[in-house]
Order: sequence, then C-alpha cells, then structure tokens
Amino acid sequence: MFISNQAFARDSPLSLDMSTAILKLSDNGDLQRIHDKWLKSSACASQGSKLQVDRLQLKSFWGLFVLCGSACFLALIIYFINMLRQFSKHYTEEVISSGSSRSARLQTFISFVDEKEEEVKSRSKRRQMERMSNRSASEDESMYNSKRRHIDQSSSRMSLDSGNNA
Repeated sequence: MFISNQAFARDSPLSLDMSTAILKLSDNGDLQRIHDKWLKSSACASQGSKLQVDRLQLKSFWGLFVLCGSACFLALIIYFINMLRQFSKHYTEEVISSGSSRSARLQTFISFVDEKEEEVKSRSKRRQMERMSNRSASEDESMYNSKRRHIDQSSSRMSLDSGNNA
C-alpha cells in the first residue's frame, strides 16, 4: 500500500491494481525473493549455482570507454593538425630563413599556440563588451523613448485640460 500511494495520485484506478499486485506477491513469497535478489547487498557474496545475479560492473562499460577515449583522441589529433597547418602558413619563411634547431622551432610553435589562445580569449572578451554596450545602448534608447512618451502624454493632457477650462 505504501508504494502505490507514493507512485500514483490519490484515488487513481491504478493505485488499487498496484496494491492488489503487491499483496499477491507478498502472499506467495515472490516479493521477498525479488528483494533478496536485487536489493540485498549480500546477494553477490552468496551467489550459488541456482541464483545468478547479473549486475553491472566497471568492465561492463569497456566498449563505451574505448569509444569515448577514441573520440577524444581523434579530436586532439585534428586540433593538433589544424594548429600545425596554421603554424606552417604563418611561420614557414621565418623558420626556414633562421635555420634554427628543433628546440627553437618547438618553442616557436608553443608560443604560436599561446598567441592563438590569447587571441581567442581577447576575441571573446571583445564580443562580450560589444554585447554589453549594445544592450546598454538599447536600454538607454528604450528609456529615452519611454520618457519621451510620458512627456508627450503629459503635454497632450495639459492641452486638453486647458482647452476644457477655456
């Protein structure tokens, strides 16, 4: 009765059916067997040959882990290739003319990646500032229009009042 009262609205026709089903399970002992099989923590320890519990374990998700890891690794490779292409477009002449060592080229590449990151951050800050300035400008304009309407309404009322008084 407790479960059906919590699961269904009061006076629901399903509540009576659920209560009846739970009472039948309780009378023939099936409710206790279900409880022992799925809800007791000792079910794993007392597994016998006739009682097998199919529980999810960490190794049950290995395929999901492989899929997610592969997708992340592929995204990282694509990002790295994209950065290398951009680096080669911008710094090819500089690296070739300097004839620098591998470590110097690596340092140049890392500084290029840092510059790109700072550029993206500054671009997003600039967009935020533009949005805020646009928002404040539109708020100022709506406030001005509101005041203007109020003044127009007041002046029209005054002219009507003066016309009625004359």
